[in-house]
Amino acid sequence: MMLSRVQADIEAPVHLPNGRAIAVRSRIGVTLFPQDDSAPERLLRHADRALYAFKESKDEPVHRWKVFHAEADEQKYIRRKTILSLFRSGNLQVHYQPVIDLQTGEVSGIEALSRLGSNTDSLLLPADFIHELSITDMAALTQQVLAYSIETLHRLDKAGFKLNVGINFEPITLADEKAMKDLRLQIETSDLEPHRIMLEQLE
Repeated sequence: MMLSRVQADIEAPVHLPNGRAIAVRSRIGVTLFPQDDSAPERLLRHADRALYAFKESKDEPVHRWKVFHAEADEQKYIRRKTILSLFRSGNLQVHYQPVIDLQTGEVSGIEALSRLGSNTDSLLLPADFIHELSITDMAALTQQVLAYSIETLHRLDKAGFKLNVGINFEPITLADEKAMKDLRLQIETSDLEPHRIMLEQLE
């Protein structure tokens, strides 16, 4: 099959001058004309959506390519577009749950919880939207949750409740040097003791 030959050529080892060889693995999104009789630019979008659907699939693939299927792949694309639109248009909400000291029974802190949605009747949990965000969006999410949490701690301080806050973040954020620098700056300029803000890496 042609796709097998294309894939074999892409994944063929490249031999370096030092004698070492490197190889890459590929994933390919495909749409077929004339079965898909769309305009050329839409054919490219359909192949891209097939690739996205392939990346999102939890099943073990027989091949490392996927052919576009209009109904299923289009629905996944629309869902991702909706989630990104919600996030990028300021519909992130931060809720808090108390952290209880089991020895004293007192509230010792709060944990920040991300929710996404334009109303409280249909809020998305992190498991429903995190995987749709880009690396840049992930960093923005952590920064926004941190900003909300700092503001919340200041309000609690004024009310006489001096608590700590825990904020979860995706491990991939650690690889974003600028994002980590921005988070550090947010904490340093918050007028809060740094130990009161706990950044917890998700597993």
